[in-house]
This record gives sequence, structure tokens and C-alpha cells, in this order.
Amino acid sequence: MSRTKNVFIAFFAGSMELCWLYSLVFFFFYQLTARQIPPMGGIFAFGLAATLRFFTRNKGWRVIYILGLHLTGFFLTMLAAVYMGDNWSVPWNNLGWLAEAGAKFGDFSAGAFLVAVASLVLFSWISGLCFAGRRPVYSTVTSRFDLGIIVFFFLFLIEGGLGEQVPAMSSCLFMFFLFGMLSIALVRSQGDGNKESPFYFGRLGFIFMLSSVVLLLAGGIVFFFLPGMSSLADTGYLCGKKIFAPLLNLFLKILSFLFCRRALRQEPVGPGASGGGLSIPETIMGAGSPLWEKIFTLGVFVLVGIAIIVIAGWGFYRFYSWLFSHTAGRKKTGSAWDALFMRLIIIGQKCRFFLLYCLRVFSKPVQRKDGARIYQKLLSWGRNGGFPRRFAETPGEYGARLGRHFPPLRGEISLIIDGYHDETYGEQELDKASGKKIQRAWRRLASPFCWVLRLKTRFLTVIRGG
Repeated sequence: MSRTKNVFIAFFAGSMELCWLYSLVFFFFYQLTARQIPPMGGIFAFGLAATLRFFTRNKGWRVIYILGLHLTGFFLTMLAAVYMGDNWSVPWNNLGWLAEAGAKFGDFSAGAFLVAVASLVLFSWISGLCFAGRRPVYSTVTSRFDLGIIVFFFLFLIEGGLGEQVPAMSSCLFMFFLFGMLSIALVRSQGDGNKESPFYFGRLGFIFMLSSVVLLLAGGIVFFFLPGMSSLADTGYLCGKKIFAPLLNLFLKILSFLFCRRALRQEPVGPGASGGGLSIPETIMGAGSPLWEKIFTLGVFVLVGIAIIVIAGWGFYRFYSWLFSHTAGRKKTGSAWDALFMRLIIIGQKCRFFLLYCLRVFSKPVQRKDGARIYQKLLSWGRNGGFPRRFAETPGEYGARLGRHFPPLRGEISLIIDGYHDETYGEQELDKASGKKIQRAWRRLASPFCWVLRLKTRFLTVIRGG
């Protein structure tokens, strides 16, 4: 799916979300203030919240950084929306208008209007955050579209029960269906391959034609059944009042029984008595209660206090750990200087290997003598047989130890050790006859006929523990 289609899906789905959210906030606060709330604050808050979440995703930042960025953007957006939503005597950069806003709370209508604007910004910001966290797939977009339809249905139901028409609801419903159909059509076409439209004039034209037909059909159905929907809303409102009124009375009686029974049981205070002499513990536990009831009540209060302190401490610790934790993202890497230093080390190692290779290729090969060469083979032979040479062991000691473990080969081992001694320590060059003897000794050691002896010796050594 192309990046352009992603942008269009996000725009149409976000606009659909804003339509039913703005209608919900506008409807309830219009009943309180009878004033229309400007939608620009909610639109800007929704877009900025979604953009910030998209920007900070998969960055690996700490939670406190992201939280501070969102709080700063939220409060600046709320101040701008409140300032643009009403008339003020001072400019925005002069904080004196905040004092005017506080004075407006003396009037219920003006204060409720400011609360409505702030609520629109708050709900739009939360909705933008949630929108950026959802994947733009078909099931998600259709579920949000169904939620919007439910919201509009209940709003029109309540509007019919109140018997007055709320402005801007019809236009919001039209925009909701327009953006909803476009977003569903676009997200439905993603990843479907080269499917041609039935009229063969392009996929985008087919999408717009389908959206127009659905909107016209939905608008015709709404206007045709508007009187019936109004009467249905009136009937539903009256049925709701009749059904929930007894439940509300029952709920109020339960609350009165739970919280007012102690006051009902108290005996009237005499004309000469005074309740001012009771202390706070006596007021809580009752002055005439038995001693065990007082102790039990005091213990319960102590346990509840300890539990509250423990829960509050644990909650503060978890909140602190969450604030300073890293978000999910790419793996943490070092700084640019560390990466450059590691790259230089790798280049240096490759240059060193290349120089050593060149020295081996162009240098004169060192001819190792027969005694030293076959002694190195003997070391490898003993190591593979389970008897490596020890660190502080001389060649003679090592040869004697191998001879003890391999008695049939003791003569060959001693011959190889003696030749190595003569060449290395005696600085004598072996003649051809001695070299041939050493080579014959090595061929016998390396012969396959000795493999059974080597395996047997190694197995018995392992069983005996050394």
C-alpha cells in the first residue's frame, strides 16, 4: 500500500472520528449553554495529538519525555482554543485574559461555554492519541463507523424526546457518512491486487461513485422516515422514563439505607445535653460502645490506613518506573563517536590480517626440521588421544607419560623425543638414517592399526578417573 493511500485513509478515518465526537460534545453542552462550540479547537487538538504520537513511535524515548511533549502541546492547544472561542479585551500573549476567563465563571452560561471548549479539546486529544495507536485496517475502520452510527442514533433519539432541534447535527451526520464511506472504500481496496472496477473507469472513480450512491440512499432513507423516527424517539424516551424511574427510586432507597441508618438509630439528645465534649475517636466509634467494639474498630482503621499507605507507595513506585522507562523502538545504540571508533577498529583488524597474509605469501618459507616437525605431530597425536601436554611438562616427561599409557609404542615415542632433543637442545642436524627412523616411528603411531589401542587406553583412563 502506497504512502499516499495511507495519508488519505488516515485523513478520512480521522475526519469521520471527529464528526461523531464533535456532535456528542456539542449536543450535551448546547443543552446547557445554548451556544455553538467552534470546532477548530477540536480539529487542531485531534490532528496534533495524532501527529505527536506518530512522530514519537518507535523512537525508544523515555516515557517522561513523551508525556512532557504531549502535556505541553495539550495545554497550549487548550489555551488557544479557549481564547479563539470567545471575545477578550487583551491579546493572546497577554496573560491578563486568564483573569477575565476566571471572572466569567461567575456567570453559569459563560463558564459552561469555556468548560465546553476545554472538554472538546480534551476529548479530541484523547481520541487523537487512540486513533494514532490503531492500525488502519478494514475491521478497525468499520467498527469505528458502527460506533459513530450508534452515537448519532442515540443523539437523535434524545433530541426527539426533548422536542427541540439541535443545530449542526444534520451537517455533522452528512459529513460523517461522507468521510466514513470514503475511508471504508479506501481501506477495503488495500492489498487486493489488480482488481478492475465494474465500469472500467478507474478505482478512484468507482470509490467516489459508490460513496455518492450510498450517501444519496442514506439521505433519502433518513428524510423519508424522519417523522417515524421522531415518533419512535418520543415513544422510546417516555418508555425509558417509566422503566428507569422505579429503578432510580430503589437505588436512592438503598443508598439511604446504607449511609443514613446510623443517624436514624441515634437517640435524640436531651435539652441539657451537649455533644461538644466528645472527642474525635468517640465520635467515630460511639461514646457508649463496649471496649471490644472500640478496639476492633480502631484496629480496622489502622489496618485500612496501612493498606492505603502500602498501595499508595507501590503505585508511586510503579508510576515512577513507568515515567523513566524506555518506549518500544529500535535497539539502543551508542553515540556516533562510538560507532566511528568501532568501525575504525574493524578496519584496523582487517588491515592487520591482510598484512599478515601478504607476509606469509611473499616471505621465504621456513623449513622446519624433521625432529621438530614430527614432535609437533606427536603433540597433536597425544592431545587427540586424550593426553595433552601439561604446561610445566618437559618433552622428556611428556614422552615418558605417553609411554606409560601406550606400552607397545614406547620405543617409537622415545625415538621421536630423542630426535627432537638432538635438534632443538643439542643443535645437531639429523642424518638421513635417523630421519627415516623417526618418520617410520611416526607412521606406526599414525597407523590405523593403533586406533584400537588408542581408543581402549582412552576409555580405560576415563573409567579410572585419569
